[in-house]
Amino acid sequence: KLLTVIDDNEICNAKLRKSNEDVQVALCLQHFGIGVTDTRDHKERERFHFWQPGKEFHWEIGKVHWYTKFNRDWGVKNGLDCCAPDTVSFHYAKQPAMVRHFHALLHVCNGR
Repeated sequence: KLLTVIDDNEICNAKLRKSNEDVQVALCLQHFGIGVTDTRDHKERERFHFWQPGKEFHWEIGKVHWYTKFNRDWGVKNGLDCCAPDTVSFHYAKQPAMVRHFHALLHVCNGR
């Protein structure tokens, strides 16, 4: 059913070009009764990150910024509490940096 309306401008509009694609996907799924859930781990560490790893790790707690306001319901964590070990993605990370991060996670941190 989802695939038949993915291009419907009133429901999902897959061709829409906006900066809030995550919100658009959530609205489309919601139309079909598929709810969104909190994707943080049991320690409330994020799995989907807006910033690249270094910026997430060193985020200044209490900083007046739209990102802090956006996360006002659960707060922003930094340091070792910023990121779940099973993190899925970092937004705004360029390919060379992602290769380094994945290499570190898969080989260095696992002791290989």
